[in-house]
Formats: sequence, C-alpha cells, structure tokens
Amino acid sequence: MSLRRRLIYLMVCFAAFVVVAALGTVSALEGRIQDALDTFHRTMNDADEVNRYRISIRTHFDLLVEVIEQREPVPDDLRRAFDDDFRAIRNSDHFASQSAAGPIWKTVEEITNKLERKTTRCFALIKESQFDEARTVVETRIKGDLLDELAAALYSAADVLTDTWNASVRDLTTTGNKVLILAAVVLVFAVGLLGVGGWLMGKWLIVPITQLRDATERFSRGELDFRVNMKNQDELGALGSAMNSMAEHLTAAQADLHTSEAKYRTLFENLRDAVVICDGEGTIIECHDGDTHVLGGGGEDRIGRRLLEVWPEWRSDTRDWYSLIRKVITSGQRINAPDIALRHDENGEPLATADVVVYSVEYDSARYVAIILRDVTERDRMQRRLRHADRMEATGTLAGGIAHDFNNLLTSAIGTMTLLGGQIKKESQNDLIQTALRACWQAAGLSRRLLNFAAGGYHRLQLLRMADVVEYVVRSLDESIIRGISIVQECDEDVLVKADKDQLAQIILNLVHNARDAMPDGGEIRIEAQSVLAEHPESRDGEKVWIRITVSDTGVGMTPEVKTRLFEPFFTTKVRAAHRGRGLGLAIVYASVRNAGGFIQVDSQVGVGTTFRIFMQTGEGEPEPVEPPEYIGPVQMGEGTVLVVDDEPMIIEMCQQALRQWGYSVISAATISDAADLFDEHFDAIQLALIDINLPDGSGVVLAQDLIELKPDLPIIFATGFSDTDVPEAIDANVCARLSKPFALEELAQSLSAALKQEAGDDSKPSE
Repeated sequence: MSLRRRLIYLMVCFAAFVVVAALGTVSALEGRIQDALDTFHRTMNDADEVNRYRISIRTHFDLLVEVIEQREPVPDDLRRAFDDDFRAIRNSDHFASQSAAGPIWKTVEEITNKLERKTTRCFALIKESQFDEARTVVETRIKGDLLDELAAALYSAADVLTDTWNASVRDLTTTGNKVLILAAVVLVFAVGLLGVGGWLMGKWLIVPITQLRDATERFSRGELDFRVNMKNQDELGALGSAMNSMAEHLTAAQADLHTSEAKYRTLFENLRDAVVICDGEGTIIECHDGDTHVLGGGGEDRIGRRLLEVWPEWRSDTRDWYSLIRKVITSGQRINAPDIALRHDENGEPLATADVVVYSVEYDSARYVAIILRDVTERDRMQRRLRHADRMEATGTLAGGIAHDFNNLLTSAIGTMTLLGGQIKKESQNDLIQTALRACWQAAGLSRRLLNFAAGGYHRLQLLRMADVVEYVVRSLDESIIRGISIVQECDEDVLVKADKDQLAQIILNLVHNARDAMPDGGEIRIEAQSVLAEHPESRDGEKVWIRITVSDTGVGMTPEVKTRLFEPFFTTKVRAAHRGRGLGLAIVYASVRNAGGFIQVDSQVGVGTTFRIFMQTGEGEPEPVEPPEYIGPVQMGEGTVLVVDDEPMIIEMCQQALRQWGYSVISAATISDAADLFDEHFDAIQLALIDINLPDGSGVVLAQDLIELKPDLPIIFATGFSDTDVPEAIDANVCARLSKPFALEELAQSLSAALKQEAGDDSKPSE
C-alpha cells in the first residue's frame, strides 16, 4: 500500500479535521517528493552525461595528439569516436529545454561546433601529412583555447547540476521538517487521536526520511559504498532506490576514472623517453626513466625530492633549472634544449646526453612542469667523432701538401747520395753516406705517413716481424735523444704484424719520442709485443687474435683533461718555444693505426706514467725484411734515349746523371707541352719515357696516352708522390713500372732494363 493511502486511512479513522489536514499534507508532500525524485533522477543523468562528454572528448584529443606525434593517419575508429561525441552533444536537446544548465548548454553547443570545425581541419592536415601544422592547431587553438573553454563550460554545467541536486536534497530535507511541524500541530488538536497516528507517521514517514537524510550526508562525504535500506517500497522507498542507483552510477564513474588513470599510467611508464614532472619549486611529482635509463635508473625514491638534489650533476649545465621551471609555469612557454650532457665520466666525457623539452601541464587545477628527456647519447658520440674527423682532415690537407714537395726533395737526395756512394771507395765515407741514406729513408717513411694522414698517400700492408721493426727503430734513434733513458724490448720472435712497414716504424718512433718527452729526468721505456685475444670496440665480430704492441713509460703521466684531447691535431702540452712539439705525432699514430684496421687504448696516471696499447692485425707467411735498401753497386749498362718528364729540376738533374752514368741518353722536359715538342723533334731516337703523373699543366697519364698514340710500342715508366693512379686499359700494356717517390736508383735501373728488354721483344713485365 502506498504511503498516501495509509495516511488517508489513518486520518479518516481518527477525525474529519485530521483527514482534511492529512489530505492537504499528503498532497503537498506527494508533489514535493515527486518533484524531488524527478529532479534527482534528471540531475543524476545529466551529471553523468556531462562528465562522460568531458572525459570522452579529452581522451580522444589526447589520442589524436599521439597520432600526430607518431605521424600516422587518423584511425577510423578515432574519427567515429569524435563524430559520436559531437553528435551526442548536439542531440542533448533536453538540456536547453528542461535542465537547469540550459543557458550554459547553448554555450557548450557553440563551442562544440567550433571544436568540430577545428577537428575536421586537423584531420585534413593529417591526411595531407602536414603533421606540424596539425600539431599547431591542436596545441594552440584546440587544446589551448576551445578544449579548455569546453571543459570550463561542462564544469559550469556540472556545477549547476550539482547545485540543482543539492537543492533537491535540501528541498527533501525541508519537506521532512515541514511534515514534522505539521504532525506537531495535529498532535496539539488531537493528542489522543494523533498518538497512534504519530507512531504510524514516525514509522511510515519520519524514519524513512531520516534514513534518506543520513544517506544524503554520507554520500556527500564520499561514502559511495553505503546503501539506503528502505523497508517499504513506497514513494520514499523509490527515492531511496534512486539514491542507491545514483551511488552505483557514481561508483562506476569512479571506477572508469581509475581505469582511465591506470591506462595512462601504463602508457606513461612505458614511454621510450624519460619524463620528470615537478611543481614550481622543482619538487618531483612523477618520474619515468625511459627505455635507455638516461636518468640513471630507479624512480620511486625520487618522488618528493627536489630536482638538483636527485641529479646534482645537472648543476654543471649553465642553466638555472629552478628559474627555468618557474618561468615555464608563469609564461606557459615551451623550451627546447638540445644536447644536454646529464652525466660525465672521470675524464669529463659525457656519459649520457639528451634533447630536453620543458613545458607546463595542468592537473587538478594546479600547474606543473613536464621535463621530457630523449636519449641522444649515441648521436652525440657520432657528432664528436665527426668533429674529430674534420680536424684530422684539415690537418691532413696541410700535411699532404708538405709531404708531396718533401718527396720530390727526398727523391733527388736519395738518388744523388746513392750515386755518390757508388763512386767513393773509402769505407768510413761510405758509412756516413749509409747513415744519411737511412735518415732519408726514415724521412721518406715520415713523408708517406703524412700523405697517408692526408688520405692521399700510398700504403701497402706487409707481413713484418715485430721484433725486427722495434730493433730497427731503436737502432735508428740518436743517442743524444735518449740519453738517461733505458729502453727495454720484450717482443716475442714469432709475433708477425700485418701493416705498412713505414707506418708501423713511425708509430713506434712517435710513441718513443712522446715517452722521452714525458721523462725529462730520465726513466724507462718498455716496448712489448704479444698475441692476445681482444674485441675491436667498434666491431660486433667478437674476439679474435690481435697483436698488442705496448709502449709504456715512467714519466709524468697525463691528467684526464689532457687525455681526452690526446689525438687532436696540433694539440700539445710541450713548450713550443723550445721547438719540442707541434702536436702531430700522436695524431699521425691515431690515423696510421686506424688505416691499418687497428685500435688504441691509453692508460695514464699523473706521477706514475703512461701506457699505449696498439692492437694490430696479424697474419701468416714469410715476413718481409725491415731494413731499407742501400745504395746500388754496379748496374747493367744500357743504351738508348730516355725522355724524362718532371716539374722538379733536382729530380731531372739526378735522373740525367744516373742515366748517363748507366749509358743512356737523356732528353728532359718540365711540362706536357715541352715534352710533346721534344718527342716530335726526337721521335725516332726516344725509346722510353719516364713521366711524373702530376705535372703543372696536366696529368702525366694523358701525356702518356698522347705519346702512345704516336708510338704504340713506347714503354712508359710512371713516377708519383701520391698513391697509385688509375691507368686506362688502352695503355696499360705499355706501362712497365710505377715508381713511388722517393724511389731507390736500383728500382729505376731495374725498371729501365726490363722496359727496354720488353721493347726489344721480351714479353716479361716487371712487377709493380
């Protein structure tokens, strides 16, 4: 039975005037309760819709931002989700006509229309792959203006609905109070009759209303797990059921909110980039290290601590991080800072480098700062390697020009002293010439190293016995240079190195000189060579057999700052005024080792000494001799006319003396045009041409082609101070030899003899 019926029966049974009063009371009460119930249902549903619109639109725009960041097309399901959101808002006509939030809802519809147009524009930009413009639309117009306006309007609508809900609760409470007052008045007029009626009223009306009021207060405190237990399923029972339903909807909404938060938490914790969120004072609120652990790992222990307390090494950066955070929060400015070194090793080298983006975010109406750190450590290392390569290339260009001219001078000097050595019979004088020749050949090795450093020099991998190379280098050292220094050699006799002889000798020589300069008061230099298993630091081939050449000293050692710049061209710690160093020795060592396919390790401690470990490739077979060629003895005499073309007068003069001494006639020219004229003039007499490849007015290869067209059987010998030059296949058969400057006269004599024999009909061709 309904509450109204029970009250009517009660009043009719007791008294007519009670019936009239009761009828009025019940009628009024029924209308107020029904209005409160209807308002409660409508407000509850409207609030659910407003919250769903706000959460859904915010979520979909966050997904749209992720799509733009990933530069991918907009998924169809995301498009449909946006259409559903906009359609749902436009179709909510009851807000404008029935809801208390009707005026605000018109604003919501206007903003929604603008938002839909901007969203359509953003979809069009993404479809045209204009992701940056799409990002600008989302961040500046949509998320910066419209989305915030829509959120504000929805919050306002929700506030109005909340006020309406609170009003309905107050109305319900007021209704209960009025009923109590009316019951008291009726009790005054009919104490006896209303005794029973009061008891029934309390049972049927007062107790349920009190229960509803208590439930309302508990709901307002957030106790959404509480449920109203109404014994009678009348109007108040229906209101209790509605309140229980409202609590269930709110609980479900909170669960959805927690689910959404868990989803974004999962996304946050699985980002590749590191993320630090902190407040205006630099206190860390959230922290995620990313896949690369650019922040050093960990995370939970950092929450609640200040930024520079967790990462004090960030103080080495010139930025004032706390001022930067306050600036971003105040202005909303987005700051990009590339290539920030976050951690350094003991040598000052960056261990972790990141591109940093700092911008403001808002949570629960509070502004925070998000610091995004993308690990670019590998990119930074590559850039530093490229800068080092640029410095090496600039130095190589200078070294190449010097070495080319030096080769010409050495060619003339070696040839002249060789001729002189063949004419002098006194042994002591020949010993002096041999010493000078050894010095010239060492200088030739240095010249080749400079050319190789310039990426234009000639180098040939040879199989060498390491003990012979070390012995040769040590024996060639001037006693005055190593006075007071003991050199200990510990090289296994069976250790074979695959390297260019001159390059390897220069590596050892430069390291010995470097060690000598580190020991001004004397000391010990130890040179060792062993076969070891090692892995190249820039290769993934794993361990293999290397020859480890160790040169250590007991000198002053190096600081970490000096060690980081050790192989830079022109960097030196030596006193330049004393002409003790120009900063190229170790740079040449570095370039030579790299060209040979090896690598270097350096250990140094101030006051203890320095150890260089050179890892070179090994090989099998018979090692080649290390000693340079001595001057020639008597050579086979020849005859005929040789055309010598070279732009260096000293080389022409040396060649003329040697060739004439061997019985040849010589015609010389310094340019291509002079050579062509002389060839036409002495066409029948010229039997062979010795041509420098690099001439001032063109290429010696082109000259050789022109001469062979005129005289197809003309033998050609090329000479060059650079690496081998490609020779066209059409004239390759005529090229008898390629001499690399500086060359020994023995090589020239053998090449001339073989070339003239070939012209006479012998098909043998000397090896190159």
